[in-house]
Amino acid sequence: MNQRKFGKTNRIFSEIGLGTWQLGTKCGEPFNEAKAIRILEVNYENGINLIDTANVYNGGNSELATGKFIAKQKKSFLSCQLLLTTSSQYLPEFSGVY
Repeated sequence: MNQRKFGKTNRIFSEIGLGTWQLGTKCGEPFNEAKAIRILEVNYENGINLIDTANVYNGGNSELATGKFIAKQKKSFLSCQLLLTTSSQYLPEFSGVY
């Protein structure tokens, strides 16, 4: 996997990132957490250390699975680098909660 320096930092990340919009499922099918985590593992094992997720991807399940993957791999992340990008949708029912 080709990697490059991120901006003016000394951190190195993969040129290709994993988008998690439909992580662990196909459109219209139920979410499969085990499959989602396995997809994250295979990508990471193959040098992809840039993950894009959001609270609205796959009904929030993609973001939760990504968090579980990171927690599971936490020891290896201490000796390497991971870039997690995210966005969120404004949800009126949560306004003022944060």
